[in-house]
Amino acid sequence: MTIEAVKNNSVFNLNPERFWPYDPIAVESQVEEIASMLKELLEKEK
Repeated sequence: MTIEAVKNNSVFNLNPERFWPYDPIAVESQVEEIASMLKELLEKEK
């Protein structure tokens, strides 16, 4: 079995130290970082 995300090189490596905190400020920053990663991926696919 092969995972589609791996085959398509669409896997995001998240730094555990960066994504471990879960206070509101950290979570907002994490969401922004993930949104940026997704935006870059979508731009590559165009």
